[in-house]
Amino acid sequence: MYILDDILLVIKTFNNAKTFSSKLFPKLKYFKDYYLNSYFYPISIIKEIIHYQKDNRICDTLFLNYESAPEDCKYTNVELKSFRFKQNKKTKTYTTFYQEIINYISAPETFIKINSCDSNVHKLNDEVIARTEKNLAEFLKKKPNTFNGNTALRIKNLEQTGENYSVDLQRTEYFNEVRTHLTADYPFGYNKTMRTMDMGADKILRPFSDSLFTNTIGVSAIWFTRCEPLKHKNDYVHFFLKPRDKGHAIYDGMLGTVSGGVKFPTEGYDILSESLEQYVSKALLKIFYNKTQYDKYMQENQIPESEIKIIPLAFTRELLRGGLPQFFFAIETPPVCDNDIKRYLNQSAFYRRIAFRESFLKNVLPCIFSPETMINLLYTIQYLNKGVDEKDDGLINLNL
Repeated sequence: MYILDDILLVIKTFNNAKTFSSKLFPKLKYFKDYYLNSYFYPISIIKEIIHYQKDNRICDTLFLNYESAPEDCKYTNVELKSFRFKQNKKTKTYTTFYQEIINYISAPETFIKINSCDSNVHKLNDEVIARTEKNLAEFLKKKPNTFNGNTALRIKNLEQTGENYSVDLQRTEYFNEVRTHLTADYPFGYNKTMRTMDMGADKILRPFSDSLFTNTIGVSAIWFTRCEPLKHKNDYVHFFLKPRDKGHAIYDGMLGTVSGGVKFPTEGYDILSESLEQYVSKALLKIFYNKTQYDKYMQENQIPESEIKIIPLAFTRELLRGGLPQFFFAIETPPVCDNDIKRYLNQSAFYRRIAFRESFLKNVLPCIFSPETMINLLYTIQYLNKGVDEKDDGLINLNL
């Protein structure tokens, strides 16, 4: 019943978007596969939507300007990360709103050494606090359940030392992130926002040590598993995705990944004995368990944690949020399907279906992936293609 209703609604919506519908899902077979797979989506469906993704259709919010992002994110000292990919005989370029600092796929030995970790809570300067009082107040009006913890981890300074890097870290609070990264385009004066204030007249992306933003560390990961193929020869790779609910501070309503903020280490933890990648990997594993309850699934099915593979893909700065430091990973687990994992997930199957239908029809599919999910998927497919694509010329072959 749901499926029939949705097909009729999608067709009706597509009649008002003929240019889009003539390209994507021309025979509805992809829609059927995509819809019926509740949590895990075969790679053929992912590739099909990547091919037609249009981030410029994401609407602005009160706090972040997506539609004007191509102009707003033109920092004079930054080259935006671009991906070239080929599907069938067509080659396209997808430009992200991220600056790539480290690509672990091409440079897996690169690491970030932790020099120091300051336990004193970071304070924004007086001018930023004064100018962003309304930013914080308006954000809390929209999201009144927002909690201000002081356990977030920020990058205080990052230096390149040869092929590797060294970093100074510090504790910060969530409201600092709200005042800066999450309300980067909220106006507090004539043509003045946190973004314009930070970039200055020369429109540069400041290094972390000079930035007016708090620079909390974010992490995102694509969870994939290898199952029996469905209809296509390469469909044995399945990706876990689910809609972000309305409570999220950013990208709500779009299909998202396993993601979150990295926490300051607990008292007594010797963070200086490991690299930043190692620490973030451990933090990601906790986020992964919290979001999916996969640890409970492991316990009941006697799966050792050693069978989970956490793969660093890239370290970047997200320009949509004013240069927020962001790690991207892939997580590979032993084969698992919807029926196995469904009862462990936080959302019920019914709520998941309703949320997906709303997102699907509202966006008419041009921007079903958030910008964060999109770049994470492209990095993951690039990783999966490594060693399979003989050319290795930087072109992501979606035909593999």
